[in-house]
Amino acid sequence: MSVLNSIFLILIGIITLMMGVGLYRYWITFNGAILGFLTGIWIIQELSDNSWLGIMIAVIAAVIFAFLAYQFYKVGFAISGALIGAMVIVVVSGYIRPLPDWIVFAAMAAGALILAVMAIKIMKPYITVASSFSGSLLLLIGIGYLIGGNITNSILDVDLISPDNVSYPLYYLAIILVLTVVGIIIQSKKYAHLSMDEITK
Repeated sequence: MSVLNSIFLILIGIITLMMGVGLYRYWITFNGAILGFLTGIWIIQELSDNSWLGIMIAVIAAVIFAFLAYQFYKVGFAISGALIGAMVIVVVSGYIRPLPDWIVFAAMAAGALILAVMAIKIMKPYITVASSFSGSLLLLIGIGYLIGGNITNSILDVDLISPDNVSYPLYYLAIILVLTVVGIIIQSKKYAHLSMDEITK
């Protein structure tokens, strides 16, 4: 990954960490694109070994998911919740080994479902916590690549349900938690005067 890409991830991470609530529509659209891309890749991996076809299907899926997330914000919240729920399970599963793939996959599906429902039911608290979490993750991924480290590389691996692909030092999790709390505090103060109805206008 180039230096410019690393800096881009760092900037997006900081913005998401500090302003996720205010930029919620763009954030859930971005989440939709990521989930669509990963879904497209996963589907084509099950059906074909053609890498170009896989990329094309993944891009089309990313565009469709991003469009749905942007046009229908409740759908966007559900998509975002599903993505964050699965990501949390991926991070946690890195510390619980060995686990059969089907258990990790089932846990990811359950996490995605639970967070999707929560995202719709309690939108403002969800967007505050989830954007802080994803912002901290993007920030660390960018920093990891910038300094040439490998601690964040596995999070971008498409085959996330394999336990052998996910491994994080404990301090990585601690940094994520600290940055997430910082983001929650900043956003809670910044957007305390706004209701979700006002934010979604």
